Amino acid sequence: MRSQHTQLLILLLSLALFGACASDKKKPSPIATTVSQIQKNLSSLAIAYSNKDENGFFGGLDPSSDALDLVRTRTLRDFEHFNSSEIAFVLERVEAEAGRLKTVVRWKGVWVQKLNVSSIEKRGKAIFFWNDASDPKMIEVRGDSPFGVFR
Repeated sequence: MRSQHTQLLILLLSLALFGACASDKKKPSPIATTVSQIQKNLSSLAIAYSNKDENGFFGGLDPSSDALDLVRTRTLRDFEHFNSSEIAFVLERVEAEAGRLKTVVRWKGVWVQKLNVSSIEKRGKAIFFWNDASDPKMIEVRGDSPFGVFR
């Protein structure tokens, strides 16, 4: 009888351990989710910029941010001057500040001008600020902005 109790106990412990190992996958942390969303938004901005998609590009910017007025003006000027472009971003760091997120990015871009067959290649490092929301929108750019190459 004692061995039956021991076997039952071992079986219950085994089931408990197996059940613990088979639990649902952990959800990503809120910061991991935010970083992932910022990476998506950076990619969407780059694609919209390259396609000269004003609605797509400006949709990634916070419309209430006065700090982006120069970015908006220079981006429209860029759209008038290039045939094609490609920008790649590398996200180096994300920091949460009071009511906003700060990202440090390295970027590399190539622009082919309308009136010239040659291309312009540039690299830079910028700080992008985002509103702290579930779908972060850019609110400010500092440093070497990839938007506004044709000044």
